[in-house]
Amino acid sequence: MKTLYFITCIIIICFFARCTNGDEDVVATESSPDWFEIKDRPGELNQLLYQIYRDYQFSIFVNDTLGQRDLGVDAYGNPIIYIQLFDPGYYVWGTYSDFGTMALSKDTLAMIKAVTTFKERFLAVLPEEIYPRSLLFVDTINSRMEYQYEMHDVEIDVYSNGIRGYVVGKLSSILQMSDMELEHWVGGIFAPRCVDWINANIEQEELEEFYKITNEGNGWGRYDTELSERNDEYEADPKSLGFWRWKKEFTDVKKSVTQTDDLRDFAAWAFVYWNKKDEFYETYKDFERLIRKFALFETFFAAYCEKYNVDLSN
Repeated sequence: MKTLYFITCIIIICFFARCTNGDEDVVATESSPDWFEIKDRPGELNQLLYQIYRDYQFSIFVNDTLGQRDLGVDAYGNPIIYIQLFDPGYYVWGTYSDFGTMALSKDTLAMIKAVTTFKERFLAVLPEEIYPRSLLFVDTINSRMEYQYEMHDVEIDVYSNGIRGYVVGKLSSILQMSDMELEHWVGGIFAPRCVDWINANIEQEELEEFYKITNEGNGWGRYDTELSERNDEYEADPKSLGFWRWKKEFTDVKKSVTQTDDLRDFAAWAFVYWNKKDEFYETYKDFERLIRKFALFETFFAAYCEKYNVDLSN
């Protein structure tokens, strides 16, 4: 038994010694590139992106190709080029299946407007702790949704599941947005982390009270459901049910949002109305469920802001 123990110890020591030597030997002949680095390049947009990277250590992209790297040549002498993409649906174990398509913007003025708005209304006023990993600004984004055994595109404002950062859409219309619409656009970027925190830290009973307001009078619930033309609520304004919007409208069916969609919508609008709640309650006074849900959501939102020292008073 002692002999077996002794041999086992020798094997373990040799194993760790080999690992240590191996670690020392594995030295890259060329340092790996930082795909999130924004370089100092000429041009108004490039300078704006570089200044944000320099001042806030934050990366904003307007192209999904982050860079490329020369890996030498193959056995036939052909060059091997590695291209790093933003890959919105990528995560450690694979790719999320809910990401659909996106359209990159070609409008430099729209890009500048988006970058400037985000800088002034997010980076300059909010704590670094709640920044996304990075942003890719595009014209439009679509997520994927199944309906009647087929997959359909659903246009969304922000896709936040990927490990490399958020994809943010609406550049196709950002030059025409009002001040409130721009604030809501920024609120959509603020919302994902806020809602992740709410789901993880607010008591489930409190969240159920929030959802219950929308589900009142419907034993099956109204979240993530399909309303056909035969349904009495088909023609209803979604705000009368406590939703901000329908998730998708088909020819004869309307699909309602999920609970997470709902929380994100409220987070984005709370971001807009946090300093003008009287305006909110006056504007939406005819939508009793929306008002009740907003009043309850205020407590969730305030808890998040307190946790991360978010000051939206300005």
